[in-house]
Amino acid sequence: MFKLFLTMKNRIFRISKREILEQFAPKSGNVVYRNMKIKDLAEIEDIIPKSFHRIGNTDYVMSTILSRSDLKKSFVAEVDGNIAGFFFIGNNEIPMASDYKGYEEEEYFVDSDYQKDLINLKGAEGVALGVNPEYKGYNIGVGLLRYMLQKSNYDYMWGGMLTSFQNMNFWKRRSKVFFDSPYVKMTYALLR
Repeated sequence: MFKLFLTMKNRIFRISKREILEQFAPKSGNVVYRNMKIKDLAEIEDIIPKSFHRIGNTDYVMSTILSRSDLKKSFVAEVDGNIAGFFFIGNNEIPMASDYKGYEEEEYFVDSDYQKDLINLKGAEGVALGVNPEYKGYNIGVGLLRYMLQKSNYDYMWGGMLTSFQNMNFWKRRSKVFFDSPYVKMTYALLR
């Protein structure tokens, strides 16, 4: 049987694999994924400052999210009837490097091959994915991604991230960076 030994102040602790798995297993609760409704926005507005606290002006964040999103294509996760997370999806086309020829932003397109990968494919913008920190450990973010894959017919998803979020390692494992500026990074992922 697998055992892990930890030492703290000259004391040895034994932890079995089962105990580790139990400790780090997703927390339980009745998690329900569903399409977003307009009435959900009030509760989401309370979650935004907790999820996006590094940005500062959360009123601006909410208005930007709403201006770029299609609520009919967006999702929420509920735990025991409370909104635990959200995934706003937009109809916005992915920025093409060829549209920025001669502009200052042209230098930040680090992969021009992505345009060939996406020809004749249906895509959507992942505008914002957020989880209420009170539900950390429920795998809400991954669950929202999985739910989107089950319910949508997109061939790819793209999105931009502010570098201040410091969450690029999560997205780099799942997608490819095509725009890399000091402040914003944009990625896409083929879904099918």
